[in-house]
Amino acid sequence: VDIMAAGPPPLPTLPVINQELFWSTYFGNFNGNEMHDNYIDASNNLYIAGGTTAGVYPFLNSLPLLWAGSWDAVVAKFNPDRSLKYGAWIGGSGWDEAWAITADNSGNPCFSGPTAGSGFPLVSPVQSTISGQGGFYAKLDDALNGTQLLISTFLGYNVFNNGGFAIAADALGNV
Repeated sequence: VDIMAAGPPPLPTLPVINQELFWSTYFGNFNGNEMHDNYIDASNNLYIAGGTTAGVYPFLNSLPLLWAGSWDAVVAKFNPDRSLKYGAWIGGSGWDEAWAITADNSGNPCFSGPTAGSGFPLVSPVQSTISGQGGFYAKLDDALNGTQLLISTFLGYNVFNNGGFAIAADALGNV
């Protein structure tokens, strides 16, 4: 029996739950944008996390920081009616990206990702130094439309791929 003559095995069929696209949007600008993660909370707010190489971004009610590096982390929150509530970028002079996002039970976006560290803004850090590359964790204040960091800290040391690829909050809002 020639097994190869039968061809490759069939791919598994996944059940189709809903064939409708609920909504989509273009978010970013003309240059170097990546979205890595999204989260929808119980109130149907959409949170997105990613990175950008562009110093111009279509943000409303933005965190008062200037684009700082070759790559900066991008975080945005859309209301249930699909309008942009706010967005922000955060980073230092090196490569920083948000690769994971969730929200606590107050709607504060909590996000994490890799960082090159130099000049990264820290607020009430658990870890205030980093050697080379590592990760970061940060949380924006939803009540202030994302214009203030509640916490921003480094995580890990000296390995770029050891930081912030997943994040979750429990029922009490602990991250």
